[in-house]
Parts: sequence; structure tokens; C-alpha cells
Amino acid sequence: MQAATWRARNALRPECGRDQGQVPLLAYKAESAGTRIVIVNPACTSQACSECGAIVPKDLRICVHVCPDCGLTLERDVNAARNILMLAVNTARTGPPGRNVAGSGERALGSSLL
Repeated sequence: MQAATWRARNALRPECGRDQGQVPLLAYKAESAGTRIVIVNPACTSQACSECGAIVPKDLRICVHVCPDCGLTLERDVNAARNILMLAVNTARTGPPGRNVAGSGERALGSSLL
């Protein structure tokens, strides 16, 4: 399949299954387990250094994150996972009143609590 056709076909796919009801199901299961889920925007999480926060632009074909500022070297996906975890934890700590763990602060941009 040619790249342009693949991109056009995948541009119409729902993001992370949200249109298929997976997020409400996860929220329901989390609530019944006495916890909750935190949705964060994963955009640019593989380009931001999870150690120092520097932006390190890279193509998708680059599989290793190497930060020129702090020297951190990780697999690209591990770096992104660390950034997503940090966004989720910060969002959970500074969520809306009544569900706020830290007691004050603002939510991270592009995130929501369920």
C-alpha cells in the first residue's frame, strides 16, 4: 500500500478507540475498582526529554531518544511513556476541586479526569 493511501485511510480512524466506547468502559471499570482513569494528550511526548524537558525533534524512524542537553538515552517509547505518566500524575494531583489530591493548582493542558 502506498504511503499516501495509508495516511488517508488511517486519518479517518477514531483516535484510541474513543468513538467505540472504550473510554467510558474503562472509566466504569476503574470506578467499580475504586479508582479512576486520567486521559492525557500524548502529542510530542516522544520528543520532550523525560529527564530535563528539552524538546529533541526526531523523525518516526528514529527509535532512540538521545538528549543533547542532559545526555539521557532511552528508547523512544520508554521516554514517551515516562512523559505520559508524568502528565497523568500531575493531572491527578491538580484535578478539579473535590477530586484534587494535592489541594491546589491547575490541571495540565490537554488532559481530563474521568
